[in-house]
Amino acid sequence: MSEIGSIIEDIDSKKWKKIKALNICKAKSLAYSLVKVVAAYRATVAELKDIAESNDVTDTRKSKCKECICNFESKFNQIKQIKLDADDVDEQKDDVSSEIDRLRLTNEELL
Repeated sequence: MSEIGSIIEDIDSKKWKKIKALNICKAKSLAYSLVKVVAAYRATVAELKDIAESNDVTDTRKSKCKECICNFESKFNQIKQIKLDADDVDEQKDDVSSEIDRLRLTNEELL
């Protein structure tokens, strides 16, 4: 019974109230951003794993890792700047679609 009580308390917590208060456009924007960041993170981890398993000199691997992390941070910042507003959703849908295509191409290059 205490587990059910804690679940109910979690549902009523401030965090859940904030999430429920998001309008659909903000929720979609948040979901889009999370999906893209997770995809970029997975690609970065895969690239870092390949660098770690390579037979390159340690200094070369370190520089490749730094470059890879910088690329991830750059992608993260670009994704973070994408906003979907209810007023100009149609215009932003085109921007989001082009950004998805660009990131998809970048992701394919990493693979």
